[in-house]
Amino acid sequence: QHSHSNAVSGKEVTSSRASTATLAQGSMVSADAVTIASGRDINVNGSTIVGTNDVALSAAHDVSIGTSQDTMTSSSSYQEKRSGLGTSGLTVTYGSNNHATTDQASSVTNNASTVGSLAGNLSIQAGTTLHVTGSDLLAAKDLVGLGANVTIDAAKDTAQRSRTETS
Repeated sequence: QHSHSNAVSGKEVTSSRASTATLAQGSMVSADAVTIASGRDINVNGSTIVGTNDVALSAAHDVSIGTSQDTMTSSSSYQEKRSGLGTSGLTVTYGSNNHATTDQASSVTNNASTVGSLAGNLSIQAGTTLHVTGSDLLAAKDLVGLGANVTIDAAKDTAQRSRTETS
């Protein structure tokens, strides 16, 4: 006949959680007609420029219309430690077991800019580079974008998650 019992046992649990979020708040420019001119550059990030009639943006160098970004990071951890003193017949044994889990996540979400005219034309002129990323250009009538270099491309949202376990 075999018998096993725990004479002394213990369990310790530790957990933690942390998160951080940064949210971008865009600007808005709205009027019957909108004209913005710069001797250097015009940068619009995650914002809205809208006119009922004609809207014109003109810069001697670059015009950049892009996104603002919301970011989020979070992490959590859980750790469990077990220990015990046991007997089996005339034998005394001691054992321990540790288990830990860590989760981490992060994400970046892009907020588009919108530049446009509800009832008129949209004109964007850059002396050097016109770059539109992940944003909307709208016109009820004509839409003209001029620059020595013109790039229209997508913005990429990202999300990552990982888990680590140890025993």
